[in-house]
Amino acid sequence: MSIPVYIISGFLGAGKTSFINRLLADHRRLKLGLVVNELGVAAIESSLVKLKTGGLFELSSGCLCCVAPSDLGSGISALKKESPGLDAILVEASGLTHPAPVIRSLLERGESWGVRFEGLITLVDTQSFFLHENEFLLVREQINLADFIILTKTDLVSPGQIKLIKNRLSEILPHTKVWDGGKSLNWSLLLGLKKTSLEHRYEGASFQENLATKIHGVESAIFTSVKPLEPRALGMILSQLPDSIIRSKGYLWVAHPSGDSWKYLFQYTGKQKFLTSRTWEKGEPPSSALVFFGKNLPLEKLLKDLAACEI
Repeated sequence: MSIPVYIISGFLGAGKTSFINRLLADHRRLKLGLVVNELGVAAIESSLVKLKTGGLFELSSGCLCCVAPSDLGSGISALKKESPGLDAILVEASGLTHPAPVIRSLLERGESWGVRFEGLITLVDTQSFFLHENEFLLVREQINLADFIILTKTDLVSPGQIKLIKNRLSEILPHTKVWDGGKSLNWSLLLGLKKTSLEHRYEGASFQENLATKIHGVESAIFTSVKPLEPRALGMILSQLPDSIIRSKGYLWVAHPSGDSWKYLFQYTGKQKFLTSRTWEKGEPPSSALVFFGKNLPLEKLLKDLAACEI
């Protein structure tokens, strides 16, 4: 019997990882597999996901549409082997992924992989939707192919803003369900999801050959280090990030005065910063990896300043 696959899409900072963590927490009895995007060799996404059961597979690409179909199939096969008896598989696409080639690959080859494509779930950031829709064509394309739209950060905007966004979404996709992300999501909503996307909409979509430093009009850069970072200097940099940064996330090895070693998880989106900590996994060597996305980024200065924090 084939396993249903759902793609979780949405532009940078839409809240895909938070949504998945919430879904995992609310449905602990389900055995869910998760395929995540990684940028290069840094396992940032897997560090942010709270997976208790099921299994996780990392695709090192930075953008799912940069992964060859055979690699996606190999990842799904490895995930099924590692965690037999999965109820469903969630594929978390990076914020810069165009869903079409991924969907087309699942439609054309999913049967041979023992899975079936069940729908594209696109998250829409209510804080930045109108700004990003006007600036990045990819935002519209992620919505155009959606079978189910979830509004995020609804507690941070007014009811009037939500109404305007819903009106705009109904213009783009008049028959697609829009769900208020502030409410509890029952898994049965996804199981009963009816695909509204037609296969011909994915024709002509192709996987990109390489991950460039600029994709869909967005620049990206990653800072990595195997040395502890000086907390005050690092704090100054993170508190004064340039406005040109749309999204940043990662984990940090910060030198603690007590000598203890903690893994700090950093997230930045919509001008909001979140920092949490946890212990390193057994056998996990302390290190840092921080990725930045934006337009006209001062990449050279940013990476140089972060490197200067190394002890």
